[in-house]
Amino acid sequence: MTSPLLLAIDGGGTTTDACIAKLNGSKQPEVIGRAQGGPANLNLLGADEVVHHLKPIIEQAAAAAGLSNPQFDRMIVALAGGGSSRQCEQVEKGLVALNCDSVQVVSDAELILAIAEALAPEDCAAVAIIVGTGSVAFGRDPKSLDLKRAGGWGPVIGDDGSGFWIGRAALRSILQSADDQQPMSDMGKAFSDALAANTARDLVTRVHQGGQPATVLASLAPLVINAAEAGDAQARQILVEAAICIGILIGQISEQLEQPPENTVVACGGSIITKQTIITERVEEFVKTNGTRELYFIEDPVTAAIQLAASPRFGL
Repeated sequence: MTSPLLLAIDGGGTTTDACIAKLNGSKQPEVIGRAQGGPANLNLLGADEVVHHLKPIIEQAAAAAGLSNPQFDRMIVALAGGGSSRQCEQVEKGLVALNCDSVQVVSDAELILAIAEALAPEDCAAVAIIVGTGSVAFGRDPKSLDLKRAGGWGPVIGDDGSGFWIGRAALRSILQSADDQQPMSDMGKAFSDALAANTARDLVTRVHQGGQPATVLASLAPLVINAAEAGDAQARQILVEAAICIGILIGQISEQLEQPPENTVVACGGSIITKQTIITERVEEFVKTNGTRELYFIEDPVTAAIQLAASPRFGL
């Protein structure tokens, strides 16, 4: 008898990860193939473009697993910007033809929330904080099961503390220094190298050339983190302010849940908050001071999704 195959996809605003695993009886799922691709923000790209984007990534993961035209028993797809159930259903319809018995598409925040609920003791509230290209928080009351949300308003209106927010704040700082006729900082030079810009004002042109300026700005966030670690005071201040924004987001969702901190479990996902930086340190300090019961950083959500898919209790 062939072992059941599971496929999990974590489609972020900057990168997409796909993971294939097989079930071997009562053992933990065995990961047999992985692949990575570009952004898959459902809100920005639309359902048809997301499906078109995911198909080659799935094919690459299958090739890495040594599989040809595999039949998946279950597929879980978590997408940034996946707050619209109608759009998620459209993606499901587009992927169902890929030899899969069951496809479920959810937002990336719903995935992290499901992980938080799996980790939370009974009667504890679960909170998911996603800080990658954008930022959003979800929480579920353990008794009423009501779903609460804070943030997630997109780059034009919100996404405070996110990779986009960090990249934009840093670029503004670089441009303001240029207007003040100050020499370009090492962070500015790193931005120029990354975007192939000759002057500070060329940076603005490069950001808009790709058609998705929020994604471009978010891709620059690691350069700000590197600059902060190298001692750049302005870069460090930007990260401190990002951490404050995330702390506010945690406070907002906690207040909506009306649960005491000691009865709340927080799971964090997204590239900005899961990597060990000053942001992570400040968030940990905030949560510790606040008295939150447990804090988890989900560094590999696509593997966690495989675990959830294999669990009859916590499967999405």
